[in-house]
Amino acid sequence: MKYNEEFSARRHNKYSIRKFSVGLASILVGSIFFYGQNAQAAEEQQSDVSSRQGDDGSAVADSSAAQAPSQSDNRVNAQVVTADNSAEASSSNAKVQQPNAQTTSNTSKPQAVQAPVQPKVQAQAQQNVAQQRQQPVKPVLKQAQIEKKDINTKTKEVDAFKYVDENSQHLTENERKFFLRSIARETPLHARQWQNLYDKNYNAKSMNVDKRTIKNEKVQNVKIITDALQKLVTDRDKDEFYTDLRSDNKAPRTNQYTLSNTINKDKDGKQSLNLQLSKNIVPLTFQQGGKWIPWKHRFEHWGLRTNQSIHNKIDEVRLKYRWNGKQHDDVVTRDKDGFYWFKDNEKHGYKGHLGGAVNFVVKFKKNAVLDKTKDALWGYILSDSDMKNPSTVVNYGFKKINLGQQNFEKKFNDSALNTLKQSVMSKINDAKRGFSDQDAHKDYYLGLVTKATATTTTAEQYAEATAKLANIDQRVTSALKEVRPTTPKKRTVNANTKDVNVLKYIEEHSKNLSDEERKFFLRQVTRHSGFVAQDWNNIYDKNYDAISESVNTRTIGASNVTEINKLLTAMYDLIEGRDNDQLYKELTNDSASNNLTNTYTLDNNVTKDNGQQTLKVNVAKQTLQFSSSQTYNWWNWKQRFAQWGLRTNEALNRKIDKVVAKYSWNTKDKVAVLERDNKGFYWLKEDEIHTEGKAKVGGNVDFLITFKKDAVIDKDSDKLWGYVLSDSKELETRAGSNVGFGKLDLTPVISTFNSQTVSSLKQELLSNIETLKPIITATKQDAEALKTKVEAVGTNDLAEGQFEAVKSKLEALTKEVAQAALKNNLVVVPGNKERLNQYAQSSGDGYIYGFQSLNTDPVNSLNADGSVTLKPNGYLFYNFKTENDLAPGKRVNLTILAPQVAENAKFEYAVQGDNEQYIVEISPIPKTADGQYQLQNFTIPQGAKKFALRLDNREGTTNTHVKFFKLVTAESKQDKVENLLVIPDNLQHLGKFAEYMKDEQFLSFQALNTTPINSFNPDGSLTLKPKGYLFYNLKAQGQLAPGKQFNILVMTSQIDPNTKLEYGFQDQNNNLNKTVTAITKTEEGKYRIENVTVPQGVQAIALRLDNRTGTSDTIIQGVFVLPKKVTEA
Repeated sequence: MKYNEEFSARRHNKYSIRKFSVGLASILVGSIFFYGQNAQAAEEQQSDVSSRQGDDGSAVADSSAAQAPSQSDNRVNAQVVTADNSAEASSSNAKVQQPNAQTTSNTSKPQAVQAPVQPKVQAQAQQNVAQQRQQPVKPVLKQAQIEKKDINTKTKEVDAFKYVDENSQHLTENERKFFLRSIARETPLHARQWQNLYDKNYNAKSMNVDKRTIKNEKVQNVKIITDALQKLVTDRDKDEFYTDLRSDNKAPRTNQYTLSNTINKDKDGKQSLNLQLSKNIVPLTFQQGGKWIPWKHRFEHWGLRTNQSIHNKIDEVRLKYRWNGKQHDDVVTRDKDGFYWFKDNEKHGYKGHLGGAVNFVVKFKKNAVLDKTKDALWGYILSDSDMKNPSTVVNYGFKKINLGQQNFEKKFNDSALNTLKQSVMSKINDAKRGFSDQDAHKDYYLGLVTKATATTTTAEQYAEATAKLANIDQRVTSALKEVRPTTPKKRTVNANTKDVNVLKYIEEHSKNLSDEERKFFLRQVTRHSGFVAQDWNNIYDKNYDAISESVNTRTIGASNVTEINKLLTAMYDLIEGRDNDQLYKELTNDSASNNLTNTYTLDNNVTKDNGQQTLKVNVAKQTLQFSSSQTYNWWNWKQRFAQWGLRTNEALNRKIDKVVAKYSWNTKDKVAVLERDNKGFYWLKEDEIHTEGKAKVGGNVDFLITFKKDAVIDKDSDKLWGYVLSDSKELETRAGSNVGFGKLDLTPVISTFNSQTVSSLKQELLSNIETLKPIITATKQDAEALKTKVEAVGTNDLAEGQFEAVKSKLEALTKEVAQAALKNNLVVVPGNKERLNQYAQSSGDGYIYGFQSLNTDPVNSLNADGSVTLKPNGYLFYNFKTENDLAPGKRVNLTILAPQVAENAKFEYAVQGDNEQYIVEISPIPKTADGQYQLQNFTIPQGAKKFALRLDNREGTTNTHVKFFKLVTAESKQDKVENLLVIPDNLQHLGKFAEYMKDEQFLSFQALNTTPINSFNPDGSLTLKPKGYLFYNLKAQGQLAPGKQFNILVMTSQIDPNTKLEYGFQDQNNNLNKTVTAITKTEEGKYRIENVTVPQGVQAIALRLDNRTGTSDTIIQGVFVLPKKVTEA
């Protein structure tokens, strides 16, 4: 018999309950209680949990009906399944002592207990969860290990049919019906009775399937069918499967699965693959009235199955085929089993031929990258008839599509990457909307594109290159919005030029001006025309008609031509010389403005705080105090203002964390945090902050530029300018109206700045390794080896061109450390600060539901080590889909390391269901140590659609630095403990699974009214419905031999007051006598008994989970029978 890999692995650790649901209660309590183990959870990824729902929720230990044990009888006749005989129990094992509920000893009185209350959970939501637990959702199909069915002349027909239904959780519905039909053809049943089989109505009139046995001549045929079912389930994820269930040579049996090597692409750049499924067409006819008539009784089901990895990358699947000469093109959707199906009989009725062909056209999301090692899809063809006699073949097969054939994966990825690459390069090179040939930015961004796509061999490299290109595309889009040198369309005016047209000449160049510059030039126009200061707001808003009735006809007149041409020329010079070292334009003839020069100074002293470096730039204008004028009485004329600015190009600005302006106003020191506009400017605007104005010209402002920790300045690509715009709030200026800028040379500070950056990065990485050492070690990585690699990176005495290379080495090591610490993390961590949702899409992540963020560094992303800084008023809300490893019933561990937390910052979680309703209200994540927050062994509740993680600093006044946050499926150290109970991996029958695993402790079990039926959930949980029970007997041998000791732990989230949790000992006659003892409640939701010695002369240890007198569900989240180790005290 073949062993499934999951089963084989568990031979080494017995039946450790890997995933049992305990809500907020930690299973680690169990390990501490029993073995004094460290309560540190080992965070490793889990396999999916499968579950199924029975017909009516009832269950017995055998396929034959069994009567529930009587409450008034000590002996019961319920069928018992033993490890030695899974079909029928021996008569000796059919007798199990059941003490009367009224005569049980005082120690076994029912425990009146209250289920643990989950914090902040709405009552209605609790009720909904309890209801939904009884209706588990069937997961996507996957390969599983099931037993073959023994078919012989004593096998009843109903047992063959039930074999199909007992394994229906591993089949699609059309597969289930396919096998039921095939077996029915080997029995006397007529086709009109098949519906009863589909409905599991075996006892319908005239069926008699529970009475008839399979005829000798049909045994082999039925065995072929049941063996085919077992092989289908066992080989579900393999490359190929085929079964032919009818001996017939009338038609070829060849299924064809053809992946076209042509990759189609739509106008949006989304690529499609074309998969053709086909079967040779064979017409089927019968003679009637001398004519051959098509015999319409055949059908095919055409299917496409996708695994989750490729499913996350798919945008749409279309089905193209011909039917009766008409072309069809339909959108098909993926069902709960993971299939896209076209069932031609359901769509068009039955047909008079075998075979045909369909094309599945799979369109992928934009920038999707295929990975043949992770992405899988299979073509399926089912060929059958609705007749008892199908007249020709009945077969079913699938084939895994080889995405590596003829370099398909590489061609697809090359095409996707080149599409994105060409799109980015076109944006850069566009003659009208891109960078000009003279613009240095053009070569800079083209160089980034070349570097990003230099190495693309593996799927991971394609994904990384795609993410980098998407990031470059965003950067280019941002850079193209910034002001940059441009050759403008130049105009001149004459006396007949209309006032309003001069305004429009300014506006036609608005995209090449900051908004402050645009308004500056518009104000100059009003000083040489018929406008007044009261018109300015309408002019700024281009609301010209509101100014006056003559606004569209009034001309500037001859006296204003010179001044207006002067200001237009100044504007054109500013636009053309945007990247010059210096520019100054005075637009008045005010003598008082003469010699009032601007200065732009970079302080060579680089300050450092908490790993971040700050540069100081002083922007100043020579001061003229009006009160000191000898000619005019100006001291009461407070109409002047200045606008002080810094301009950064995109290359430099992406390295900046914040810009703060410090200045003096009326002898008082002022501080303002500045925001950059999309034109590239940080402005401090006196006219908006201090509306009263000032009676002087000039002053100075210190701009403090704080950089991100990993910033390395490049003197060739990083550019910085200081700006001063000086003007009046009236038409009258008196002391000039001018604009100027100066370029700052960063060369003097680069060496010091960059040296400190790489040194800080190295030290921080070493510190992070030390902090994360327990987590890295828990994932079986070598923290010391990582530390040695980092220490080997030299950061001293570097030449100018070496800083980026050293930074790249440290970044690569940061990713290596992050991969070790973040192993199995379900949080998307971009390698190059790409936008979270875009990186998630390109990397094929299947868990991100969405995210929201504000005032974070990095913006809309995480650093490569998983860290993020929440600035004041900042937050990051990360939502996960509750699917697969986060599906309801799965357990998760959440760890947050935050060495710097603002006073009012909050770390919270919540769970939402349909319509965004809260199943678990927003709740705090417990603080477990200084700088550490953990949610351990949290069970995703039934009905969950979204798990929300909330890092919230909106009420904080200082930065909150989250160094690390990790969400993984939970596998605690307690899970490694040798639980002596059999816990099937995939809802297999307890007795059959124990027999298959050759478990030495399992003796027998009885169950009624449990969910799941005759089994545990893969996480070790089960629900006892009213009148339900699970009695589990373990052999008194091996680790439970007489004289040995054991402990029992039962964990519950909901318990009926009348439920009894007990254990006892069976003697050689299967009698419990007076040994039944209650398992004691030790804390909310936990029942345990310890240091129990197995008596001499007993045959078995009986575990009794009994809800027969209960009126509500009892939900068992986990149950352990644990051998006492010799070393235990």
